[in-house]
Amino acid sequence: MHTISDDCLVDALQKAVTFDLEINFICLLKEEIERREIVLDKELLQQIKVRKELERAS
Repeated sequence: MHTISDDCLVDALQKAVTFDLEINFICLLKEEIERREIVLDKELLQQIKVRKELERAS
């Protein structure tokens, strides 16, 4: 089994947010990153929060 590096996970999350992928996918990536205790950039966290709010509003 291959493991994904921490840097790859963070990069995938940033791209998922940038390219407006489904919020469920973004949340799964974020949960795995948090499970690994990786600290995320505050700007990225804010972008995810905004996306979640937009998703709930629609």
